[in-house]
Parts: sequence; C-alpha cells; structure tokens
Amino acid sequence: MKADQFRLMARLRDSLDVPLLADESIFGPEDMTRAIDEQICDGVSIKIMKTGGLKRAGIVAEMARAAGLTAYGGDMFETGLAHLAGTHMIAANPGITLGCEFYQAKYFLEEDILAEAFPVRDGFVEIPEQPGLGISVDLDKVRHYTLHASEGSNGSQ
Repeated sequence: MKADQFRLMARLRDSLDVPLLADESIFGPEDMTRAIDEQICDGVSIKIMKTGGLKRAGIVAEMARAAGLTAYGGDMFETGLAHLAGTHMIAANPGITLGCEFYQAKYFLEEDILAEAFPVRDGFVEIPEQPGLGISVDLDKVRHYTLHASEGSNGSQ
C-alpha cells in the first residue's frame, strides 16, 4: 500500500495477529504523531536520512518509545559512514529495541569510503569504541569518488 494510506494501515493492523512495522510512512516527527494518533502500527523503522538527521531520528525514536511502540534502525543504501552514525544513535536510544539493518555498506557496496570495514561480526553490528564515530574516513577514496569539489579555505581542492 502507499505510504500515506494511514486509514488502510490501521485497518490492516486491526485485522492481523502479527505486529505491523511502519517504514515508508514515517519520515519525521510529524508523521510519527499521526501514526500514533491513528494507531497504524506496532513499531517503526527509523532511518536517519529519511527523517532528516540524527536529531529528528532521535525524536521519532523517543515518540515511539513513549507511545509503547517498538523501533528498528533502518537504512537507505548508505555508506558505512552513515551506518556508524546510525549505530551510535541506536546505542543512545533505549527505545530502539529491534536492532538494525546496517549491512548494506559491508555486503552491497563495491567499495566503502571508510578506512576499515564497517564492523559486522557474526551477524551483529559492533559499536566502535574509538573517539567520534569510531572509524576514520579514507580521504583518498572520498577524493576518488568526488564528482565536484569547491575550493576550501586553504585554496586546495
């Protein structure tokens, strides 16, 4: 069904014996408010890129938790850099209890831009303990994949 068919989703949820997870229906806090009000789901897939950033994703996670809904960390075929941000967001949000799907960068990209592989071991994402996001970006790879660069403050490109 289309993402904006909340009434139909609510009817579907009422007729199922299995929990229903809303994914493309929830783009941010505005959609989450409506989803809660209309009781369209039992859980929500939270995607940093889809919600508009870490702050909005965290707000959606907290709204879901407060409404008694489960939450899941989704992705949108991003690089390992975005997966790292998502990993830390999930670790910081106790309402995201269903895990994540942060495997795309490891298994589907020909080459990621991280200096080392995104940490998936034995089917589980590991949270890096190093400062920042935990893994450095390989700047040579970034330059290789850059289509256009503007001049920086030091005059280099």
